[in-house]
Amino acid sequence: MSYGVTGPATVSGSILTITGAGQVTITASQAGAIYAAASSVSQTIVIGQATLIITWSAPAVITYGTPLTATQLNATANVSAPSNYLPALGAIIPVGLQAFSVTFKPTDTADYKKASRRRYRSLSLRARLPSHGLLQRRYPTASR
Repeated sequence: MSYGVTGPATVSGSILTITGAGQVTITASQAGAIYAAASSVSQTIVIGQATLIITWSAPAVITYGTPLTATQLNATANVSAPSNYLPALGAIIPVGLQAFSVTFKPTDTADYKKASRRRYRSLSLRARLPSHGLLQRRYPTASR
């Protein structure tokens, strides 16, 4: 028995390995010995695009007025893909429940679909202490 394949796959012995998305046709042939050769048989399958797996923990807590950084916008995908965040890096978000989203667009668009994920974070108003420490008021001393 011998096998042939067309499309995004390889065959080694009787092992078929899918290498990408698309249409794959497998053809099995058996040569004759005492009897005539059997007719070849083909089977076609369609392999769909894979969906990216996005990992993103809840965005880190920030104080109102602090620009978003990579600490909040730190999602990763299981394949190399540029990401786009909303709100964007450096944005200052308002107080209240905020939606954060990320979209990954893989460079291998033949085999992977783009994927998005949304997270929510409630931002409360917290006062920020001045960077120079506590403010002090000086009173004049009484002279004797």
